[in-house]
Amino acid sequence: MTTTAVQPSTADNGSRSGPADFARALLNILDDFAAEQNQLRDTQNAVLNVLEDSASERGRFQDTQRAALNTLEDFAEEKGHLEEMKTAVLNILEDLGTERDKLEEAQKQLAMANRELKAPLSGSNRVTASYRTSRRWPLTTFRSRCARCTLSETG
Repeated sequence: MTTTAVQPSTADNGSRSGPADFARALLNILDDFAAEQNQLRDTQNAVLNVLEDSASERGRFQDTQRAALNTLEDFAEEKGHLEEMKTAVLNILEDLGTERDKLEEAQKQLAMANRELKAPLSGSNRVTASYRTSRRWPLTTFRSRCARCTLSETG
């Protein structure tokens, strides 16, 4: 590599600058370069800090995302349980309706049987009452006739 001699330059006023001016200018450039290098290093450190913060924020975001997904899974399970409970309650209500209908039918049958059982009794009460009031037969005669009728019917 060849070195070229630097010629001192002349300023606008025509004065010649010497090697001292050149050295000062070179030192100023080196100082500026060092300042720029320090500023660049600070900027790099700031970018690295931002990246580190971003990585930690990403980890927290992933944790939050996992928590949200777990919550959604829990909600899905609870929804399934609620649907099962709804189905069970509807089945119970349907069974209750069926049992209610059966009970109403049984009550109707009981009422009809009760009326049917009361009808012969009320008829015999009227018969005995009419016999007593008419005094056609004494009560003992009526009883003996009724006894014979029941004996002849059974035998």
